[in-house]
Amino acid sequence: MNAVIAFAVLVILLIWPGDIDQTVAVLSTPDWPLFMTLGVLGAGLSFNLYIIGLNHTAPTVASIVAMIEPVTASLFGVVVLNESLVALQILGMALILVTVTALSVFSSAGRPPSDLTS
Repeated sequence: MNAVIAFAVLVILLIWPGDIDQTVAVLSTPDWPLFMTLGVLGAGLSFNLYIIGLNHTAPTVASIVAMIEPVTASLFGVVVLNESLVALQILGMALILVTVTALSVFSSAGRPPSDLTS
């Protein structure tokens, strides 16, 4: 239920700065069911599944997933949409991956595995 509320608030906040002429044009086209399906499945369902998944994971895993998300979105654009990246974007992706890897390694190095201690 929290995910539905969060998504509804996000929709309301994004409608305000939107272009009203384009919104009306989308609603008056015969393809509006396709736009609605794209919005509900592409944004609504994925957002809800993301929030539900975050509620069932450890905080460290959730933060790592949240930090990796822009990298995977960029790679999706390169592989699927044939987009290209400039050197600064590739450097940013590399910095994110190195930082996430270092945080994972150093945060788990100080703790003994709980399965092996009993």
